Amino acid sequence: ADSTLGCEPFAVAFNVLDTTTGAQVEWSFGDGVNASGVADIGHTYADPGSYDVDVLVTWPNGCQDDTAITDMIVVEPLADADFFWSPNPGSILTPTITFTENAGPYATQYEWTFAGLGTATGPVAEFTFPDQVGFTYPVELWVTNYLGCADSVVKMIEVKDEFLIYVPNV
Repeated sequence: ADSTLGCEPFAVAFNVLDTTTGAQVEWSFGDGVNASGVADIGHTYADPGSYDVDVLVTWPNGCQDDTAITDMIVVEPLADADFFWSPNPGSILTPTITFTENAGPYATQYEWTFAGLGTATGPVAEFTFPDQVGFTYPVELWVTNYLGCADSVVKMIEVKDEFLIYVPNV
């Protein structure tokens, strides 16, 4: 295999060194998918988990080699980028908003972008939006797992106008 550890979906190239060019190969990828006939083959693992790989090679002279490798392929889950914020909605009177990741247990790094106005890192970020006029701002969160596989989400964050009316006390 060209690689044995990756994130879902994980594409792996398998090969058997066939100097005879006549070997017949039967593959079992450990996820219920089997293939036969070719020494070089690719397979994509859709779901997280550990997979045993079996290969049976029948050489042109009729001899067979059977190899099974337990847990040969390990597919790690992606972090699922998500977040919430408070206050929701914000206002021009309270334009500082706290953002908290909700990406699940597989996220290890967090990068925030606040409508091109600023950035932050970490699972919790605080940002103060302009307080002159209400507006809706895109906020993006990128999360990665320990292998560096990334996911992102963009949410529109509303900062409302507040209208103050002065009523004199006469």
